Amino acid sequence: MVNINKKTIYFDLGISIVFVLQGLFFLLQDSTLLYMGTFISWFLILLYSIDGQGKRASLLCFEITYFVFLLGGTFFSYLIESQPLFIFNNDTLLHTYCLLYLSQLILYIGYRWSEMKHKEPVMKFIEDSNDKTNINIRYYALIIMLISTIPALSVSINNIRYVSATSYENLYLRADNNLPFVINKLEQIFPIAFFLFLSTKPSKKSVIFPTLLYLGVQSTTLATGRRTDFVLSLMVVFFYFLIRNFITPKEKWIGKKELLAIAIGVPVLILLLVYVSNIRSGDSTGFSLGSGIIKFFRDQGVSITVIEYGKELMDQIPKQWYAFGTIIDFFKYNEITQLFCDFSSYAPQSVEQALYGNSYGDTISYLVIPYNYSQGFGLGSCYIAEMFQNFGILGVIIINFIYGWLLQFSNNRYGKSIIGSTFIIFILMRLFYAPRSTPFSFLSSTFTITNLIIIVGGVLIMKRFALNKIKFRIRKEQIL
Repeated sequence: MVNINKKTIYFDLGISIVFVLQGLFFLLQDSTLLYMGTFISWFLILLYSIDGQGKRASLLCFEITYFVFLLGGTFFSYLIESQPLFIFNNDTLLHTYCLLYLSQLILYIGYRWSEMKHKEPVMKFIEDSNDKTNINIRYYALIIMLISTIPALSVSINNIRYVSATSYENLYLRADNNLPFVINKLEQIFPIAFFLFLSTKPSKKSVIFPTLLYLGVQSTTLATGRRTDFVLSLMVVFFYFLIRNFITPKEKWIGKKELLAIAIGVPVLILLLVYVSNIRSGDSTGFSLGSGIIKFFRDQGVSITVIEYGKELMDQIPKQWYAFGTIIDFFKYNEITQLFCDFSSYAPQSVEQALYGNSYGDTISYLVIPYNYSQGFGLGSCYIAEMFQNFGILGVIIINFIYGWLLQFSNNRYGKSIIGSTFIIFILMRLFYAPRSTPFSFLSSTFTITNLIIIVGGVLIMKRFALNKIKFRIRKEQIL
């Protein structure tokens, strides 16, 4: 049976009206109006994701990063200067804004289709949070997290020292650090253990310490000039509080205190990120709250140029399967493959990597800023640009429908099982970054060998341990 919420009809109607207007704007060849239509569509979907107090948490988080990386800089540029953030010819702007709008439209359709297929928008927790198995897994995850904290800090400190001795850009030029294999592997386990801990459905009070520890360790990456790791960590925590607020409303995961913290914390965070960016680039210019926020969105909005340059340089871009680049590299360079095959890899930020590798971000950066690219700079990538490069409009439609379905599926299934919920957090973490990354990185970075061992292996062992204790207790009672 299809579940229809009357309130969603108004959102569907608004999206439909904008669709008609966007067709008119395209016929008029007016790129400014086309962008405004795209922005209005995004805003309607944002309002739709807010409705329900957390039941569309994943969609809300995705829409936030979509604005930050692809729409925000251009929005403030039009608002203040009445022109796009970067100057390209009208055909390129029309192409870019059409892809941005199409992405939002199909994402919404995919999400709504998935939502209408389910009677309940989100699966309620099935397992009792105080179940003996849950408690065992929770302790297991917390112990693993505490053990891996020191290695995680060691890797971060090593990066900080390296950047201090060289530069931020050199961090992307070195292939690996000089720390032992065990330290690097334990560092990878740190976020796995935290996500596994969250998936055991601890109480709000129990979550506070592990969350502060996780964010504290991740915040040290800011000292290297890297902001992505910390921001994505915050997005994961934000998603978790939102989804728990809907699934377990009695605990009030998002109350007045949390809303006040968000209202104060977001501007402070933006200013902190701008400050880190200025330090990284050697800019000592001061900034106010307003100018800092505008600078943040303009700086992050560079991801839109990946689509724009992709259009203008399409004939110069090598014929590589960029959309599947992370998956190809995963199968070529994972630990098991390396035991049997010796695939050669290209040096980071090298001409060979740009021309013959599977990274669209490397290729586009090399073609646009060749010298800066060789020095460690880059434009990043964008899932829309990569899918269009390999599959055209059809690819953009398919990937956004998949994203819309996957975002809703993640909301719907989170909490049904510990293993599934842990993998969902990994998937969402990469999806939130997709506007600045590759389309299928959520697969290659989620189902890694380390993740499978720690998550699946650990949970199965803990469940087996709990089952054996129950059997022993039953036998003991029978004997007595």
